Amino acid sequence: MKKSLLILAASFAALSLSASNYELSLDELSVGWSSSYDASTKTITYDGAWGARGWEFSGVTTSDYSQVVVEFAEATSIPVKLYLASGWSNITDAEVSVEAGVTSISLDLDSSWSFNQVFLQEISGEAGGTLVLSSAYLVEGSGSGSGSTTVENYTLALDAVNIGWGATYDESSYTVTYAAGNWGAIYWNVGTSDLSTYTKVVVEFANAIEIPVKLYLAKDWNVIANADAENFETSVEAGATKVEVAIDPDYTFNMVFLQTGTDAEGAVALSDAYLEAKLSSVISTMAVDDSDAPVEYYTLQGIRVANPTPGTIVIRRQGSHVTKIKY
Repeated sequence: MKKSLLILAASFAALSLSASNYELSLDELSVGWSSSYDASTKTITYDGAWGARGWEFSGVTTSDYSQVVVEFAEATSIPVKLYLASGWSNITDAEVSVEAGVTSISLDLDSSWSFNQVFLQEISGEAGGTLVLSSAYLVEGSGSGSGSTTVENYTLALDAVNIGWGATYDESSYTVTYAAGNWGAIYWNVGTSDLSTYTKVVVEFANAIEIPVKLYLAKDWNVIANADAENFETSVEAGATKVEVAIDPDYTFNMVFLQTGTDAEGAVALSDAYLEAKLSSVISTMAVDDSDAPVEYYTLQGIRVANPTPGTIVIRRQGSHVTKIKY
């Protein structure tokens, strides 16, 4: 009965039920300021600095959900903040900010938060910029109580190293020994196909290496290269403490190789290896200096007003800080 009532209420809101999640409809983003939304292209355009656009809904028990997720159709070109509000008033700590270059943004929910608005705000402090959306939803499940983002790297396990050629591996010390004259290599198999979640492959060493090494990516034993015939590889000289290769989501791979950069015998001791998640660059409360930003006022419909009528309810915005006040 409770579920039926929720579905009925949601039919009049900006949400629709999909499997176990509540989808935030991309047909309409009805609230915001200094911005517009084109439903045909699912594009938010920010017309002014600190603009925001988002969803408003009713009839949803937000404590039944564990996370808010917004996914983008292409990597973002501007920094953006996802935050929650109730009746236009920001919920304390209910926000997360990401730099440009991500394909999704998410916020773990605190079960004590009750909200009816979800906003995406540009936080560069400059006019202009767009976001192209691909999906947005609330994830069913009890809130974590932390209000933090969940960000995980994909681990390349040190006890799952494979021998390619011309090398041996001591699993007890995580040490690779390369034989002389073989240009040996070890490798990891990558068991995820969703590479858009990650930004680079990183291998860290237990101490400064004494030989040069090369890290490169391959698919089914074939080294991958970009449109300019450049391999996805990085070489480092002796003395390095890590090596990393940037990931381009347009080029898939399922193998990561660590090869010696010399035909002489040598060894390297590993300390960690992983695919670094893009959202590991997230700063949950990214420092944004907007103390000098001008104060602006908007109606509850998001229309800017220069001189509000005394006694009316308006939205007061200064930079990224928004509150509903009686003027």
